[in-house]
Amino acid sequence: MSKGNTFDGVKVMRGTGDPVAYTEIAGNIADVKLPSAKANFFERTSHKSGGWKEWGKGLLEVGSVTLKIEFGTVEELKAWGAGLKAKDTEKYRIQFPPIGGDAGGDFDFEAFVESVDPNETPIDGQCYVEVMLKPTGAATWLEA
Repeated sequence: MSKGNTFDGVKVMRGTGDPVAYTEIAGNIADVKLPSAKANFFERTSHKSGGWKEWGKGLLEVGSVTLKIEFGTVEELKAWGAGLKAKDTEKYRIQFPPIGGDAGGDFDFEAFVESVDPNETPIDGQCYVEVMLKPTGAATWLEA
């Protein structure tokens, strides 16, 4: 399996060190799904609310990043399994190519490996693993 192949020009990389140096992950990227982001709300109803619930806006929350990766070796799969067992986050970057008039850009984040599902084996005989990453902290792709 070659290293650093892309899905429509999108690259997925893992970072190490300080300053961070990014390396493309092994395997062909078949699909990337960016996480949703949402605001959490808390109830702040009081006796003065006139019978209606009142809400306050709390912290922002980021959903999961889903990667579908064609893998070629058991070692590649074991590497994702090691990430699943790890107690610390890892640094990731999803790099988007320029499209039309857009300059493209990077989505940098720290995440835990949330799940590893190696059960996708389509008719074409390729083995795929679906990896879900749970980002922690700010969603940099939403920042202006």
